[in-house]
Amino acid sequence: MDDFFTTRRSIRHFSQQIIAEAQLIACADAARLAPQSANLQPVRQVLINRPELCREIFPLLRFAAYLYPRYTPAPEQAPTAYLLLLNDLRLKPQGSDNDCAAQAVAFIYKAWQQGIGSCWMGAIDRPAILKLLKIDPACYQLHSLIALGYPAETPQAEDSPLAQQRYYLDQAGLLHVPKRPLRQVLSLNQAPAEILSEQD
Repeated sequence: MDDFFTTRRSIRHFSQQIIAEAQLIACADAARLAPQSANLQPVRQVLINRPELCREIFPLLRFAAYLYPRYTPAPEQAPTAYLLLLNDLRLKPQGSDNDCAAQAVAFIYKAWQQGIGSCWMGAIDRPAILKLLKIDPACYQLHSLIALGYPAETPQAEDSPLAQQRYYLDQAGLLHVPKRPLRQVLSLNQAPAEILSEQD
């Protein structure tokens, strides 16, 4: 079980193997059971797995801002499915970030349990995506999008005490993802300690 949580990384380069629709629906079903504030359940999920729609959505996304455009996936590395997370403004006009985030995380981990990689994205052309799918922006707010597919890369997480936490490519083209060590992010029975300096 530990490996299940520690091996998941954001995937931006995908194989073109098709994900079975039943697997995607299983992820959506797990996500709908995530905690929701006041149990209002304002989140609506839209799954996209038709190849022609996936191709139209792909150019409306911006991958890996720190490495853009160098690390943008080529068309043959593009996601094979997407999940859109929408907030139904008629149920909750504002403050749905936690609701959408809870469902996103549940979806992502259910996907990883099945070997499906994902990249949770906010750098997306929201107006264009809503227009493409004929979704009324007066009723639904596009919170974020999850790109999905079987991984064609193996990013590596590594503990880093540095104040700047930017992912980077090594000379072999492998993506490294710095993570603050547990001692920096966890305090027991006291206020959080100051983040250690780069010289610490």
